[in-house]
Amino acid sequence: MKRKLFFQISAVSNDNSGNRIFEKLFKIAGTGFRIIIGDNLTGTYHVYGYLHGDANNAAGYGLSADQPLGRGVTLFGRWNKNDSELSDYFGITSAWSIGGQWLTRAWQRTFTFGAAFGETTPASKNFNDERLLEIYLRQHLNQWMHISPHLQWIKNAAGSSDQYLILGLRTQFDF
Repeated sequence: MKRKLFFQISAVSNDNSGNRIFEKLFKIAGTGFRIIIGDNLTGTYHVYGYLHGDANNAAGYGLSADQPLGRGVTLFGRWNKNDSELSDYFGITSAWSIGGQWLTRAWQRTFTFGAAFGETTPASKNFNDERLLEIYLRQHLNQWMHISPHLQWIKNAAGSSDQYLILGLRTQFDF
């Protein structure tokens, strides 16, 4: 078993005009490690923090992990928390999600079936926690293109008592 440590740092402009690209930057830094077991079982574990320039450099932090278990099965989890100033700016105190995916072959094609559940906690006590369940099936059409129908169920959308069931189709091009 090999372990690999990594560090990441990034700063991006919040201004899409291209005029003030070094002002009020969104900054993020993180570190983590990869555990490599065999040929195809590389798990990634990551801790990060960020500062938002538009919110007076208010901060947040989070954890992220994904781990293949073998036979095409991968589990993942994410969690993040914003400090009170960033919570007020975005309206979100924290969020988490868990899920997994399973790679399989059928009809001489490769498919990935995935499911995830997550929850977002609003900054205001006047709103409900938003919950989201997503199920998808991704099909590799060729080495550059994937297509995936998605089914999403959202409860307490944007903190309200509204519920939605959404069917979508995503196309991804890699080049």
